This record gives sequence, structure tokens and C-alpha cells, in this order.
Amino acid sequence: EYYNCNFSGRRVLGVLCRGTDYLTMRPHAHPVQPEIRDVMDKCTQVMEEMHCDCIYMATEDQNIWDQFRNRFGNLLFSYQHTRLISDAAEYIDKVANEQTTPYERSREYLISIGILSKCNCLVAGAANGSYGALLLTKGYEYQYIFQLGRYE
Repeated sequence: EYYNCNFSGRRVLGVLCRGTDYLTMRPHAHPVQPEIRDVMDKCTQVMEEMHCDCIYMATEDQNIWDQFRNRFGNLLFSYQHTRLISDAAEYIDKVANEQTTPYERSREYLISIGILSKCNCLVAGAANGSYGALLLTKGYEYQYIFQLGRYE
């Protein structure tokens, strides 16, 4: 319903960014996440080459959302209403569990991944949500997953 209401007849670039907690805490053996600047640069390139009209973003991280909003303005959409700020010493999950119920947070997340799977194109960091969208999609015209190794 959200997708049809906001994107009917539009070409949509879906983007998933893992929280900045992963960028600062670097959890052992988890996929290395790209710098936000690199993701935004890739989005600009894909939007031009694939003629996308707007971006659908899946992220819980307020910092990432703000950076994308500053660069892409009203071209940026998201179903997720709850965005969080974590400091360098805690995971965003811990902050989230203090602000909303696990049920509501999970529901919002799963709907967001479902919407992401309906987009025309995908740019994402290597993360479970990215792979979930790949499993749900009927096929992207273009997809780019940042494969940067694993944190040591």
C-alpha cells in the first residue's frame, strides 16, 4: 500500500544502510559497512544511469537519514518512522529497545524490507536486510551490494 501510494509510475532506487554503530564499533566477523559518503555517491550515479526519480531508504539511523536528506531532499522517502541515535559505545539495537516495543520495531523493519524489495534498483551495504530484500524481490534492474570484507 505504501509503495503504490508513493511510487506508482515512478522509478525508485532502494537503499539500505546499516547503522553508524557498525561503522564505529566494527563488530568482529560482521560485514564491513560502507562510508555514507560512498553510498550517496553510488546513489547519485545509479539515479542518473538508471533514470530513477526518487530514493526509498531503509535505515533506523537518524544520522544516516539526515545526511541523505541533506543531499537528496524531497527525493528521499522511508516507511520507517522510528530513527535512532546511538553513541560510539552502544549498538543501535540497545537504544531501540529502550524507545519502542520489539514487536512494533520488527513490524516496521519487515514492512520496510518488503517495500525495498519492490524498488527498481538497489544500492546497499552487505547486511541481512539487504539479503532479505534480494530474497523477496522479483528482480532488480540493477543492484549493487558493497562487499568490503569483514571486521577483524
